[in-house]
Amino acid sequence: MKRNGFTLIELMIAVAVVGILAALAYPSYTEYVKKTYRAEVVAVMLENAQIMERYYSQNGTYENASIVDQSPPDGNAIYDIEIDDASTTDSAFVINAKAVDGGLMDGDECEALSINELGEQGSGDGDNSVCWRR
Repeated sequence: MKRNGFTLIELMIAVAVVGILAALAYPSYTEYVKKTYRAEVVAVMLENAQIMERYYSQNGTYENASIVDQSPPDGNAIYDIEIDDASTTDSAFVINAKAVDGGLMDGDECEALSINELGEQGSGDGDNSVCWRR
């Protein structure tokens, strides 16, 4: 009598193989997603710096300018972006981006980014060459 189907051992081996593959693939996937979020926030930060410069050329001051306040601009925020009011004057500005608390980027080396009117880029505790790469 011939039996069709899988034995329990065969099924357990298949599940173990899938589990091992998933354990290897998940860290690579999350790092890829983080790189994508970093590239998105860098693009938004550079766009905001351009908005600030355009505002300055039209008004002669950086004060009272408005910028895109989250990254990505549509949907759920991964980063919150704001103008640092304490550092913003008629002739200077600093824009800060901070990862949303509890989000995927919270705790990442690139969770805090900044850019000023001179184009100087900061990345908190992170490495600028990693955090500002597009």
